[in-house]
Parts: sequence; structure tokens; C-alpha cells
Amino acid sequence: MEVIEELAEFVDRHTNVGRSMGFGGMVEEFRRSIMAELDYRFEAANLRLFKANLADYDLIVVPQPIDDYSTSVVLTMELVDGRNVGSLGPLALQEIDGTALVRQLFDCYLDQILVDGFVHADPHPGNLMLTSDGRLALIDLGMVARIGPHMQDPLIRLLVALSEGQGREVATIMSGLGEKRESWNPALFEREVTYLVQQHQIAVLGNMESGRAVGELARIAGQCGLRPPSELTMLSKALLNLDQVACKLDSNFDPGAAVRDHVGEIMRRKMLRSASPANLLAATMDAKEFVERLPGRVNKVMDALAEGQLTLNIQGIDEKELMRGVQKLANRVSAGVIIASLIIGAAMLMRIDTRSKLLGYPSIAIVCFLAAALAGVWLIVTSLMHVLPQRRRHRRH
Repeated sequence: MEVIEELAEFVDRHTNVGRSMGFGGMVEEFRRSIMAELDYRFEAANLRLFKANLADYDLIVVPQPIDDYSTSVVLTMELVDGRNVGSLGPLALQEIDGTALVRQLFDCYLDQILVDGFVHADPHPGNLMLTSDGRLALIDLGMVARIGPHMQDPLIRLLVALSEGQGREVATIMSGLGEKRESWNPALFEREVTYLVQQHQIAVLGNMESGRAVGELARIAGQCGLRPPSELTMLSKALLNLDQVACKLDSNFDPGAAVRDHVGEIMRRKMLRSASPANLLAATMDAKEFVERLPGRVNKVMDALAEGQLTLNIQGIDEKELMRGVQKLANRVSAGVIIASLIIGAAMLMRIDTRSKLLGYPSIAIVCFLAAALAGVWLIVTSLMHVLPQRRRHRRH
């Protein structure tokens, strides 16, 4: 692992692919998983946790460890009587309800990824056993992936957008998940992702291979200057294995439809978890602290306002440029008012009969009209000189 980590760091530092993909983060995620597999006590704990998390799925079996016969180098579990899915032949598949098995398997993995944040990262056909009573047993739970709450909601939106063929939405969500590099090209990324989603919607009679799609999303992101999160690598690996199992048990299974149908249940479970006693207690404590401190803070604001000491600190605005813009606007408004006054005054002077005539009209009135005309032309020319360069710059960008 040390050699692999050194190689990954070297590639990240010296190649464009490494800088885009971030192999160091992927290797670190893999290292944590593989090191956990070397101590069977971790796998025993994983078995207990998965059993609790998947208790609602009657077709999914998680064998439990026998503590008296388990150590860090020996793991003894409950007997699973059956065969692994990869060894099943056509006749054996005819005797089972493959559709129901695949649906529960896929739903329970969606819950692992998007609700529990604790995922069996290696669900290939050899790690899934068809029991003698027609259920699916998960074995070899040493390699797991953890997905934090900050990643779960974006991943829900990502999988739903993928299942519905919304290429632009997928690109938008992915751009918010990854780390943007100097070579980041959002237009190219959106175009490539939209094409990818369309191709996967067309393939296999409209059934999208979710694992392959997520893996290719990560590849396109790296090519377009967006470093994908390391969690996406483990998610892609798990979904790729699930695609193989689904193809084996039910060739007509549609992962996209499963995502759309199960997303309501996912949101219900997330809402129930957010309303847990621990979260409610934390929210109550925050509210209590806010209410206790609110009067003092309001008094400070009111005292500062009464004494004329209240100031607003606004960042991100160029005050000098803002003042120049305000001055220009004020100058043009003032010039417009003066021009309008000259025109109105000249129109009123036209009615006064004077000895001094110019072009057959009172001289003062004509002078006012000419001054207003010249000032108007000047105002129009200066406005155009300010607007046209901005339009040229906008077209270049």
C-alpha cells in the first residue's frame, strides 16, 4: 500500500490525468477498506450493523458472527446453506423469483448508500449467495465504504437525474460535487454528460446501467478539469457489481425505474432519522441558546442604533467604481434636467415678441434651442461611447 500511495502521489503531481482525477484520494479510500478487511473483528462489527440496517428486507440475509469462535484472524459466522449467484445455471434461475430478489437487493443498496451511509462495497456475484429457502445472503462484508450526510443528498439527486435522463441536471449536480481545476471546462462537461446520459437511456431497451454510468461520469469529469470525490469511485464499483447481479437474476430489471420508485421511501427514512430524539434534542438546545442570547443581542443593536454607531460592513463591492458609476449617473440626470429646462424656457420665450430676431424667431429662444440641441447630442454621444465598448467585451466573453 505504501508503494501504491507513492505511485499515486507521483502521478497526481506529474500528470494531467492525476491532477484531474486525484488518484491519491482513491488510494486512501481503498487503503482504509483493505486494512479493515485484515482484522476480522471489524467484519464482525459490520455484520451486526448491516443486520440492523437491513432488518426490513425479508429476502436479504446477513449471517451473524459467533463471538466465542471469532478473533482478529478467525471469523466464524452462522451457516448459510446455498450457492453463490455466479454459479447459478439457467435451470436454477427458473425456480426462483429473480425480479423480487433483485428489487429488494437494489433497494437495500440504495438505502445503504443514500440513507445509512454504510455500504457493502464489493457485492459481486461471488459474494451473494442464493439460500436454500430462496433468499439472498450477503457475505464477505470486510470491504465497506462510508458516505457522509453531506454527500448523500447530492447523490440522491444525481441518481434520480440519471434515471430520468436529465443530462443538464446531472452535469449541474456533478459540478457541485467535485473540485474544479484550472482546466475546468463547464460547457464541454455539460455537453459530454448530456450525450452520455442519452446514450445510456437508449442502451439495453432503455434500461440504464447505473454503475457504468457513474464510472463514466467520473471519467468525463476528470477529462474536463473536475476532480470527482473519492466516494464516487466506491459508489461506481458497488453499482457495477450490482449491475452484474441484476443481469444474472433478472435480465429485464430496470435500475432507473427502481431508483424512481424507491426515492420516496428514501426521503421518508431520511426524514425519520432527522427527527430522531438525538437530533431533536440538539435542535432544542440550539433554540434554547438562541432564545437566551437574543435579548442581549437585540439590546446591543438598539443601543448602537440609538448612539449612531451602527455600521454595515459589506464586502465584495468596489466602492470607488460604484461611486464613479453613481457620479456618472448623477451628471447625466443633471444634464437631462438642464436640457429639458432650456427647451421649456425656449418654448415659452417664443411667445414673446422682441426686436432681436434670429431666423425669424426671438434670438434668446433660438439660442436656448441650439444650446439644448448641442447638449442633447453631447449626452447621446457620451452615452454611446460608454455602452458600445461594454457590449464588445460581453460579445468576446
